[in-house]
Amino acid sequence: MIALRYEFRGPHFQPHITVVGGIKTPPAKPALTKLRSTYEALRRFHIIVDTFFYQCLYLLLCPNPHLHETSAHYRESRQCHQL
Repeated sequence: MIALRYEFRGPHFQPHITVVGGIKTPPAKPALTKLRSTYEALRRFHIIVDTFFYQCLYLLLCPNPHLHETSAHYRESRQCHQL
């Protein structure tokens, strides 16, 4: 990571993995309907956010039953495969 950061003059950030990626953007109206139905079915999480290079959002997720329920609900509503 240090060599790549130096070579490309990038910022320091912790190594990470992508939790959800490769999402194709559907038409706006059906996407908003799915997003709202998914959002309404979930309980809130307490999160702390910070910005990094490219304004990406990174989350540190601690596995627990609530997270697993949320993941299952998201996969079902988006017809995604388990990571």
